[in-house]
Amino acid sequence: MKPDIEQLRILFAEKDICLPLRHCGADDISVNREIDSVVKNRGFFESLYSDYPLTVVYDRDTLWYYFLTEKISGMSGLCNYLDNDDAELLRLLSGQAGDALSKTTPEAVQYIKENAEEIFSDPEPEQDPELQYSAADFIIRNQKDFITRTQEGISSPVFKTLCRRQPHLIVSRFVDLRQIFTDYPELFSLLFRDRSLQDFLDIGLDDVLDAWREEFSEAYSLFRSSINRYADRLCDEAESFYESSSSEGKILKAVSILRAVRLFLKQIHHERVREFAGYARDAEQKLLDYLFVAGTAQKFRIPSDKAPPPKWNPIDPLTVPLTELTHQSTSAVNPWQNPESYLGRSPQSYAAFKCLSSERFLSELEDVNEQNFLIILYNKDIFSDYIKKVWRVARIISKQPFLSGYLLSDDVSMLLSMLISVRRNIGAPDNRHKEALCYSASMFLCSLTEKLLRIFYLYCSQIRNIQPVTKHIRKQQYFTLGCLADKRIKMAGSFTMEHRKGLVYFLSRIRGMKECRSYRNRLAHWLSAMTPKSMTADLTSRLLWLFTDVLNSVYLYFVPGKGGAVIPLPSQHQSQSKNRQPLSGSVK
Repeated sequence: MKPDIEQLRILFAEKDICLPLRHCGADDISVNREIDSVVKNRGFFESLYSDYPLTVVYDRDTLWYYFLTEKISGMSGLCNYLDNDDAELLRLLSGQAGDALSKTTPEAVQYIKENAEEIFSDPEPEQDPELQYSAADFIIRNQKDFITRTQEGISSPVFKTLCRRQPHLIVSRFVDLRQIFTDYPELFSLLFRDRSLQDFLDIGLDDVLDAWREEFSEAYSLFRSSINRYADRLCDEAESFYESSSSEGKILKAVSILRAVRLFLKQIHHERVREFAGYARDAEQKLLDYLFVAGTAQKFRIPSDKAPPPKWNPIDPLTVPLTELTHQSTSAVNPWQNPESYLGRSPQSYAAFKCLSSERFLSELEDVNEQNFLIILYNKDIFSDYIKKVWRVARIISKQPFLSGYLLSDDVSMLLSMLISVRRNIGAPDNRHKEALCYSASMFLCSLTEKLLRIFYLYCSQIRNIQPVTKHIRKQQYFTLGCLADKRIKMAGSFTMEHRKGLVYFLSRIRGMKECRSYRNRLAHWLSAMTPKSMTADLTSRLLWLFTDVLNSVYLYFVPGKGGAVIPLPSQHQSQSKNRQPLSGSVK
């Protein structure tokens, strides 16, 4: 029985069902509407595969239905975020979709192999770009399954078509396709040989250079000489583009190109790296000159008396603990794991806690806390209360045996002196003195946060009898912030993997995430993005939030439930409670 796909598409439009073919994980913001489409049309989806069974794949319409079925099958991973009834519906639907896929996957493979030219032809009014993307992604994701299932793999002509029609997808997934390029070396030339600078910009220059860099780093790469030739041609075109970039629009584009090319040349130790370093500096200076003449600056101050109220009550500050600035007292979930609750939203029955991508959530989390801690710096009474609370917590932690003589209170005393200086000059006009105060406080906040994390990690490894990841990590000087993002690292209390990755995102770098804040590295090495004018109370307030979060997390590990901040700890933490050394005091 052949399904009536045209009728199915009409019903999707009439019922306003939003189910694009592209896979989006639980962290994608669009998953909310997709699940909503399924839940609101429960009866329709319960009988979908009985009314429209997927039994054959023989044309573009049935291929579209196949990819839709693959999408539905993959939605089973969202069941953990749904109510029981909705989760049951999704499990039923995913199971039916999985059965349909198991019967038709060989036909889908065969159809794509025989009709690749037609599927990936230039877009026309009747063409579906989403279908083209899904077909290309399907081939790349399942190349090993194809080889196993057909005993011959996907033939080279299919990938030749992909290199011509979907180069951006091939380049962005280059690492996944390395074996294919090794088996069919002509594909590498087809993908890169006749491309111009503009072609690479259309494909994605960063992705192209990343692919070349990955291949060049291979000790026995077949394509090193080819990459050198392509890089020489790219350098010539980039140089010509720079020399012709007299207008302000082109100079901005030239700066971006030259920076990317210079970094690539440096990483592969190319002989023209110094030449392009000079071009990049000259282009950046031209851009700064243009911005100085034609650019505009917008600056405004937010009065502290009009800012949203802080998280505690300044009238009677002793009744509310410091911990509530960074940890929840009423939620059963750690704030780093529960963005919806922490940011004050009311989650729906589905997609709860997972409607924001991790980077977007971290950005919003930073904005909320920057505002809260700016209030602390601006408001004299709240600031005074804050330093008293921090001092008390630091003194209590300093008494614990696990610190082995290290007096956290001494470091915190120096930090508070710096913050007092920042506070006294916060309303003064911008000047070098104010910038220097903010820099010193910000840099010390990074260092002290890292030091506290390092000491607590070493304590956790001792009480749990865990062997550190490397023998060197036993020594404090070899523990880096990047270690926190390693899944093999184990820490107790509220330092979950999400929490630690969030800290690394703000203070250092995480592999695979290009937009990390990396405040510690940028301040320590004074990278190009950092200038004296960027040393502000805003930056200090962000780092003050991160320090307070780590301080509170260490404190709450020893006194869960004390001081009004009740945080259910992970099971691994509870299992180690017998080994815990209790604090000798608590904060009211």
